[in-house]
Amino acid sequence: MFTEADFSCYASLHDVLQNHSDDFVGIIHENITTTHELLSALYEVLNFPGYFSYNWNALEDCLSDLDWVTQKRVVIVHKSIPKIGNQDYQQYLDVLKTSIESWKPEEEHELLVYFPTFVSA
Repeated sequence: MFTEADFSCYASLHDVLQNHSDDFVGIIHENITTTHELLSALYEVLNFPGYFSYNWNALEDCLSDLDWVTQKRVVIVHKSIPKIGNQDYQQYLDVLKTSIESWKPEEEHELLVYFPTFVSA
């Protein structure tokens, strides 16, 4: 079970929408149910290079590089939380967190990730 604290390093919708006109924004559609669907969606919306190999290591490599993107701020917006199973979801969050933290303010890019409001069951 995830808690709101698991999402503390990710952007709020306000952060995403503020000064968004110059951002590179990738919107991940709803109803993602497999890891392959998620990785494919990320490949498409973020224009990953052709060598992307659809695994967590490749995702982290691409999110930590982004040299094909000209905009400073890269934003990933999830329309819903991917339903890919807890283990894969935790791996995805870990990759996102590592990638977000890898970009320093003075570097070429800033990575923001938005998830819809977390609702505890």
